[in-house]
Amino acid sequence: MALKNYTSEVPASRSISEIQQILIDNGVRKILLHSDNEGLVIGIHFMLQLQSGEISIQLPARVKNVAAILRKQSAHSRYIPSNEKKILAQAYRTAWRNIRDWVAAQMALVQIDMAKVEEVFLPYVVMHEGKTLYEQMSDNGFKQLSSGKGQS
Repeated sequence: MALKNYTSEVPASRSISEIQQILIDNGVRKILLHSDNEGLVIGIHFMLQLQSGEISIQLPARVKNVAAILRKQSAHSRYIPSNEKKILAQAYRTAWRNIRDWVAAQMALVQIDMAKVEEVFLPYVVMHEGKTLYEQMSDNGFKQLSSGKGQS
């Protein structure tokens, strides 16, 4: 199965800008971009205002993971470059386009009252230790989710 947006020519900067606009249109007022040593944006951090106070959300762009998938698929697709520099550039565009699509879809659910904004971003809530809720639970083997049934 082909990776969604794997042939995207949309510059990552445009996808990132569109994500920021979607967030702003939905009430987010504080947005911070995280970049790596080469100046590439690797994450978006923003604050959600809830009745109980602000919560911090961090959306990572795991470009290396996308690049690994593109490398595997490059032998089977004439649309995926075989040059490593071009694979990384395509992975960067693909990652951000998919994040943009995901944020747009999540906010559409919020707008039609199928979900709350804090519900859709829950895995990405930054906890006290600086890790997201998902990262914290993953590090703990998701033991918090265990029902306790069948354990001795």
